[in-house]
Amino acid sequence: MDLQPHKKIQTTIKTVLDGDTVILRYNGQEFSSRARWIDAPETKKWGQSSEDPRILKHWDWAEKSKAFLLNLAAGSQILTIIPVQIDQYNRWVCDWYLGTEVKLATNIQVQLCAAGMSANSLPFQHYHFSASRDLSLYVGILRKCADACKKRVGFWMEPDFILPYEFKKLIL
Repeated sequence: MDLQPHKKIQTTIKTVLDGDTVILRYNGQEFSSRARWIDAPETKKWGQSSEDPRILKHWDWAEKSKAFLLNLAAGSQILTIIPVQIDQYNRWVCDWYLGTEVKLATNIQVQLCAAGMSANSLPFQHYHFSASRDLSLYVGILRKCADACKKRVGFWMEPDFILPYEFKKLIL
């Protein structure tokens, strides 16, 4: 896939894999994309099982996060993305926007955080912003996650919820 970092393109969603990863279509081709700076709950993988209520609750919120993203995407035929880089899983890490306008109000990462369907996953002390839009998005994600946590929205309402970065450390 010949995408250029930091150059916005308009795509369509083929498949929502989970709350922060989708398969997109662009110019007749498909590619995997991961939302930048957020981390949604982890979906249950094939062969995983548990009777631990905290793990079951995490998997339940993973499905809710995926459904929330599906509902957001259903309202827009076009998804504007700004590719940033390819990650270790060969996914394009991107900023996602509903429709054609690139603004905080249409940013999907911000909306997922505001709804308590995703936590911030921001690089610790990594402050290289290639555009002023990056700083606004960075702050918007932090603010919406903090607001959702304070208001106990989404998975933040769960008193003992395992955050995605902690969940990934578990051996299941």
